[in-house]
Amino acid sequence: MTFNREFVQILCPFGNWPHPRGMQIVDESSAEKMRRNSEAAFSRKIPIYMGHPDDKCTRHKVPPVGYVQKICLTDGGIAVVSRYCESAAEKIRGGQIKAMSPRWQMEPLSDGSYRPVKLISVGLTNNPNIPDSGKIISVSAKNETLKSARKLAREIFEQCGKFERTLGKCAKRAEDIGSTIKSAAVAERLHKAGKIKSAGEKKTETPRLRDIPALALERSKKLGEPYIKCFAALRKEMGACANKQ
Repeated sequence: MTFNREFVQILCPFGNWPHPRGMQIVDESSAEKMRRNSEAAFSRKIPIYMGHPDDKCTRHKVPPVGYVQKICLTDGGIAVVSRYCESAAEKIRGGQIKAMSPRWQMEPLSDGSYRPVKLISVGLTNNPNIPDSGKIISVSAKNETLKSARKLAREIFEQCGKFERTLGKCAKRAEDIGSTIKSAAVAERLHKAGKIKSAGEKKTETPRLRDIPALALERSKKLGEPYIKCFAALRKEMGACANKQ
């Protein structure tokens, strides 16, 4: 049986509650002792049954429909985090089962009353001795929902990784374009200052490699070709000329 439906419920409000053995005093001290005992080393799971089959000798033949995961102290009483099988959870949510009946170990007090100190089991019932017991405070998400949330988180991280890699490529491309624009701007300024002759002007000396940026810019404007393509072509041509000389 799978217990994957989780509720937070009121086990018992603080107060004095009648019992055949005497008055039960449920207070903060009681809540703290029950919590510590439930979390002690070697403590067993606290079962939740339909009714109280553990009052009888046949209790081992009746399987629990849930377990108490945790005992909590609230402002007005003791609450429990409970996990149920699907069928029991649906009966609780649908109002077919409305209350809890705690079975606990008690310690005697000097005035003849008793204080609950250890929760043994819980019985689901519609005839509780303690009012408000079993009231649902909150409903936790199903395990399936948790798995879906984890899957979504993994997908988001994967998408972030892809975006980061793409962003890196874009940054490198932008850097290359920026360098090209900078080189072209420098060549343009030199050309306007008359320090470099354009490709259409009469040359009085053989072009040098440092003249390539300005010449490439002129060719790009004249032919309508990309600057990088013109730059590569001029560099190749100058290399060929140098080899011939």
